[in-house]
Amino acid sequence: MANQENDGLIEKLANQPLDVMEKVLSNASQKNVPIQLDGIIYYIPKAISDLIDNLYIQTRKNEKKVD
Repeated sequence: MANQENDGLIEKLANQPLDVMEKVLSNASQKNVPIQLDGIIYYIPKAISDLIDNLYIQTRKNEKKVD
């Protein structure tokens, strides 16, 4: 299953311009992940992305307790 997903990602990447390929591969080697804000894609460290995700989950849990 993971190989099929990887194959699909590789195909998508292969169809991109060279500058996009270089940016994606460079970020992948640095363990950066994309995040989209206001239609702009930024690459941030995975640890920061995980922190954002966990804060969001925690906030949602707290909202449910208030209801």
